[in-house]
Amino acid sequence: MPPTILVVDDDPGLRRGLVDALADAGHTVAEATDGLMALKQIARHVPDLILSDVRMPHLDGIGLATALAPHTPPILTILMSATPLPYGCAHPFIRKPFAVEVLLTLIARTLPVSSVATVALSGLGAV
Repeated sequence: MPPTILVVDDDPGLRRGLVDALADAGHTVAEATDGLMALKQIARHVPDLILSDVRMPHLDGIGLATALAPHTPPILTILMSATPLPYGCAHPFIRKPFAVEVLLTLIARTLPVSSVATVALSGLGAV
């Protein structure tokens, strides 16, 4: 089964574009408009990876990552923003605007090898 990615962004156009691009790349994709909605979704189904904007209302991306830090096993999180991350933030990061290919490469580097292999094999029709 392909890895599930939860896209969290308050910009509906960007969120929809990311959901479509990730689905086209073979991922199972869910979406949330902010960190609070993401936490509600995670309570029902834990994704393999979260792609979250940093600046959002209600609960921003860093607050979301901090709230999920005690989760076992850890939930992989990639943060994205048009502005630099605060000093000391240890999460993978991509700066907006970015090319989809660059994002897909970062996701492939962040996910466990077995998840990446599943996506590759599904693209070949082998899964």
